[in-house]
Amino acid sequence: MFSNIRGPYRLRERYKVMKRILGYLLCGWIAGVLCLADDVPQAWKDDFRSLSAQLAWPIMAPAEAGCAWEIELEGVIDSGAGIEALVKEINLLALWDAQGRVFFRLKTDFTGELILASEDTGSRFIMQKHQKTFKDSQPLKMTQFSLFTNAVQYLVALNASKLALWPEEVDVQQLEGQKNWSITTQGGKDQLSIRGILDSFPTVLKLTGRHSASFTIKRWGGNQEACQRLTSLLKENPSLGVEVNVNEGQLSEMANATLDFLEERVYSEVAPSLLPDLMKGVERVDGRPLIVVKGTPQEMGKSYAEQLRQITIYNCRKILFAFGVYHAIEKGEWFPHSLLQAFELQKAWLPAHYIEEMDALADELQIPREYIYAANIFPEFFHCSVMAFKGKATEDGQLLHGRILDYMTEIGLQRAAVTVVFMPTDRTAWVNIGYAGCVGTVTCMNEKGLAFGMMGGRGEGYLEGIPMTFLMREVAERFETTADAVEWIKSVPRSCEYFYVLSDAKTHGAVAIASWSAALAKEKGLEQDILVLHPGEKIDILPKAIEDTCFVASSHYYTTLADRIEAHHGKINPEVAWQIMGEGVARTSALHIVLFMPDTLDFWTAESSVNGRPAYTQPVHKMNLKRLIENNK
Repeated sequence: MFSNIRGPYRLRERYKVMKRILGYLLCGWIAGVLCLADDVPQAWKDDFRSLSAQLAWPIMAPAEAGCAWEIELEGVIDSGAGIEALVKEINLLALWDAQGRVFFRLKTDFTGELILASEDTGSRFIMQKHQKTFKDSQPLKMTQFSLFTNAVQYLVALNASKLALWPEEVDVQQLEGQKNWSITTQGGKDQLSIRGILDSFPTVLKLTGRHSASFTIKRWGGNQEACQRLTSLLKENPSLGVEVNVNEGQLSEMANATLDFLEERVYSEVAPSLLPDLMKGVERVDGRPLIVVKGTPQEMGKSYAEQLRQITIYNCRKILFAFGVYHAIEKGEWFPHSLLQAFELQKAWLPAHYIEEMDALADELQIPREYIYAANIFPEFFHCSVMAFKGKATEDGQLLHGRILDYMTEIGLQRAAVTVVFMPTDRTAWVNIGYAGCVGTVTCMNEKGLAFGMMGGRGEGYLEGIPMTFLMREVAERFETTADAVEWIKSVPRSCEYFYVLSDAKTHGAVAIASWSAALAKEKGLEQDILVLHPGEKIDILPKAIEDTCFVASSHYYTTLADRIEAHHGKINPEVAWQIMGEGVARTSALHIVLFMPDTLDFWTAESSVNGRPAYTQPVHKMNLKRLIENNK
């Protein structure tokens, strides 16, 4: 648990579950729009201030004894022509009381029906689509991660945003014969209409413009009838299908992480500058966070935690529980269980000193060691493009090694992006372009000028081998030449299906590697579980052969990459290489783009923005590994 970091509080002692979702988006918006609009009569403003308090009351205050708060809404979302919406229809019902009982039901065309329920005997998460119930012996404990607690700040964010619905024009009409209102505002390209908002529900909100949506608030308030409905719903929904017990407190972690993630998404869109800096105090080199860890495994783990305490806890929590919600909905599996099972399977092939380092990291953070283990297995899901150019392919015969990491910018890993220089005792120093808490690597170069990148393939679940991220780290810490590294990689059991590109400054060697777990290779009918391609060689799954180049990518991105390399062959320099890795080769989900120059140990990086804009649209940062090491000896 993270209780020592984020002290748990009972529901009745803190803001309610719906505070940050409906409260900010509805109460704050209505109050801000109408109280600041010049053409709204003062009497109407007073009414709307009263309305804001009325709407906020279920969110801010505990229910009276024998009563429960209740919110129910339904909506239809149309993302527009040519855009496939993940969710098109939504129905939400939430009830809670002062005793900490909760019933939350969400039904969409993507998720099916989901139920999160909590009472004194424990909590449960029910998924109709998978006929499965995750059960926790602990009731829900909703906490705050101290990220987003200021409604005024949110209104400032709306006002500052070019994308928000802050009004350029406001039209307010009192409907004849009833104390209800119609409000229409125009902000940029969007228009919001709210009808029927003071004395009774339903209230209807309609958004038109770039996107269209309609939401009907059917219930908003609290009374004894709501308390009776809460009791009935908890009794009627004890479980469904297969029951899976989760570790105590993990459903609370899931609920809290999901709320923080949803709120973070709102802030990242309307005003990213208002997001708290979770790396405050961390050194920046050319604008990018950097830490250096050195010494024994225990010393490096402890130093890592001391320098990146808050962001590492944040990132582990997001990976296990916020992304874990998506994984549960998509596959019906409890993500922390899946990751830990994978770790236990692969532990036998993992060098002991890496486990010692992760243990020291977790212990210093005062979080369960299993959280760090799980976060370090997570990169087994990554997919990307990798390439190396040398000799006749480049402008001056230099060696260039490019790397694109394509992976779900929507989940916000980029907020935890950090460059880490590892200087282990009696091993080779190296740099990791990665994410807080992940001490393995998917993008790296060592002080000898050996650069390494990967692309994920198929084979999920074929885990009998060393974890990919630690295979790459072991190469970075042990080898100087591509040839020596390849011989070692051939000799060890490997997991899943991966494609690698390796290059080195000493010999200007470069290879592409196709690697499969032994069991997967056998299932595919392959004669061997590893294929090594030298520059200019090809195989069926990598059919393009271009002199003095090695590259891997998937689907049409591979063809586009090959076309660009051919077009620039003989003229590739760092600037051209960066252009080659731009839009069309990098996907819109490009999390980071890195270019290594092993001969000089220069490297350039770009990271996706906090609101998910791909890395190829973002500023480029330059560093030099040799100088970083010399400055920290």
